[in-house]
Amino acid sequence: AQFGYLHGICIDTQGNLYVADGGNNRIRKITPSGVVSTVAGSTSGYQDGLGTSAKFDYPSGICVDSNNNLFICEAFGQKIRKINSLGIVSTIAGNGSPGYADGQGTAAQFNMATGICIDALGNLFVADSFNDRIRKITQLGYVTTYTGFTSGYADGSLSEAQFNNPYGISIDSIGNIYVAEKDNDKIRKIETNLSTTNFDLF
Repeated sequence: AQFGYLHGICIDTQGNLYVADGGNNRIRKITPSGVVSTVAGSTSGYQDGLGTSAKFDYPSGICVDSNNNLFICEAFGQKIRKINSLGIVSTIAGNGSPGYADGQGTAAQFNMATGICIDALGNLFVADSFNDRIRKITQLGYVTTYTGFTSGYADGSLSEAQFNNPYGISIDSIGNIYVAEKDNDKIRKIETNLSTTNFDLF
């Protein structure tokens, strides 16, 4: 098998790996026995649909929920996409133009979203890299700014913290979020208890 500019990776309940193959604009699957196949995507572009009829523009981050639905953020496509268990690709949020806007579905804007994770309630958290923010997307597609409002470096509450090019993101079993920050060269932690949330050098 061959890949081109790999970014995100996740694993489902059956031990299959899913890879955001950014350079090839595809989502790839690797079985526990090492067999590689294309789940969705073909040439660069934007199109919802089934499997390889869908198109992505540089998929970067990827995560999977307990029902084996995949969620993908597109660094260049400026969208958040979903692949359900039947292989159907749909758009959850983002209008395709780089920028910053909260809102529902395609009313929202991202700027180089590179990382994505999902909590136990089905909320998505996105590392919106060039906006220096962590965004939250509910199951109904409402996009809000979770934390990070100006570029820089500062620990503190959700409204006080600052990031500089957050890139990777993951979440643990109790809801703590971990952010890999490219330009500040730090790993940050967002604690579950929002009333006393601190951002610590981890």
